[in-house]
Amino acid sequence: MHESRIILIGSLSILFLFNLSVVTSPALAYDAKYAHPALTEEVAKLYDGNFQDKKLNNDEINWLKQGAVEEDEPARWINHFYDPIHHVGWSGKHFGNLTPEQGYATVSYLAPKPAVASIDWVTNQKYQATYGRQFGNQTWPKAIKSYLDGDKKPAFLALGHVLHLIEDASVPDHTRDDTHAGVSGDPGSPYELYSEDFVQNNRLDVADNLLKQNTNLYNFSKVQDAFEQLANYSNNNFFSQDTINNDDFEKPFVKTLKIIYRDNKAYLSDGDLFLARLTVNTNGEISYTIFDDSHVLPSYREHLFPQAVLTGA
Repeated sequence: MHESRIILIGSLSILFLFNLSVVTSPALAYDAKYAHPALTEEVAKLYDGNFQDKKLNNDEINWLKQGAVEEDEPARWINHFYDPIHHVGWSGKHFGNLTPEQGYATVSYLAPKPAVASIDWVTNQKYQATYGRQFGNQTWPKAIKSYLDGDKKPAFLALGHVLHLIEDASVPDHTRDDTHAGVSGDPGSPYELYSEDFVQNNRLDVADNLLKQNTNLYNFSKVQDAFEQLANYSNNNFFSQDTINNDDFEKPFVKTLKIIYRDNKAYLSDGDLFLARLTVNTNGEISYTIFDDSHVLPSYREHLFPQAVLTGA
């Protein structure tokens, strides 16, 4: 009886872990199966286009993509958040009908250490080493040391892990502390779902377009600068579903945005960017959503994909 109970509890734990990590993980802003490998390949293409004499070979690109996939191993993903305004990582906020404390406890017990911000996670070798069964130390310093030691495969695998973190910094859910779990009453991430579907059904041409436009690569003095720039861009200019008109963030500010009409629908706009669709109910109350694949989500992708690839390259 005791052994049966252990087996049952273990099976339930595995099922719960599977559901969180594969279907409703609070950190899978770009899914690991499609979006992260695709964006990482675009990063490699853009790099190659700018450094013709130092092109990556197929093995190196595949190692990068493999590392980008592996970074979403449970429960590494609790360390994939960075809010640059408040300088914090994931706190469990915006987890449906759960309090932040309840939301955090729901997932954090899977990890050997409390969650840290991705900007710290990316260089903290001792912290990552505690995730020994979940690929362990895959930091930026690990990638550099492996490369200098001539160990190319572990170097590019670790760099793939780093690129995953950079790509996540382009996602508003990750930079506005929005858990986006998709359970317990949480709506999930419209941008995540849209991006996954788009990548599965379309060939990405992000790198080609940036090369045609002769877009200059960014010049960062340290890896943290890349996180700061990209996280601030996605935080200051875009909403997540649970942080529209939210007092935690001054930007974007709903009242300063223009209302424009497309296809008999009203949208909040900032120049060429569609930020949210708005509706007015019979009581005159205004509600906002980014669940709109006609204008809002394509607009997010058209701006955020290039920034993720530019920063990664």
